[in-house]
Parts: sequence; structure tokens; C-alpha cells
Amino acid sequence: MTKPVVGLPTPVLFALPVVSLALLGALVMADAHSTLTPILGLLVLASISAELVVFPAATYAFLRNSQLRSWPQALGLAFLGLKLFILLALFFLVAAAGI
Repeated sequence: MTKPVVGLPTPVLFALPVVSLALLGALVMADAHSTLTPILGLLVLASISAELVVFPAATYAFLRNSQLRSWPQALGLAFLGLKLFILLALFFLVAAAGI
């Protein structure tokens, strides 16, 4: 008897980085005195927080359950991981430079 397996839908893995980057771009383009700036800042933090929660959970589910292993799932996971890696690498690079 097989256990029921719940996985993250593949479109979520592709949509999270795109939404996060779009919000980050909107935050950078927004005027510093705009009323949208704090709202965009909170949305960027929420989307990055969601990515930091979803990535380990999706990776664990992908590695643990053979029913979830597919090319679209792997590509979505790689896309999300690459975006998080670049974001964290830039953060540490800027922190190390003292900017």
C-alpha cells in the first residue's frame, strides 16, 4: 500500500521567483517618498520569506518521494534555488564590501 504524497504544484515553483523579482524591480523603480514604497517593501520581504520556506520543503519532498520526481518539478526547484542563491550571494557580497 502506498502512502498519499502531497507535493508543491510546479507552477508555484516557477511563479515565486518571478513574482519576487518583479516586486523587487518595482521597489527599486519606486520613488523613495511614494506611498507604495513601504507596501512594496513588505511584499518583497513576504515573497522572499515564502521562498525561504518553500525551497527546503519542496527539496525535501522532491528527494524523499519518488512520485514527485519529474523534470518540470526539478526545473522549478532549480529555478527557485538559483534565484535564492544569487540573492543571498549578492547580499553577502554587498555586506562584505561594506556598502
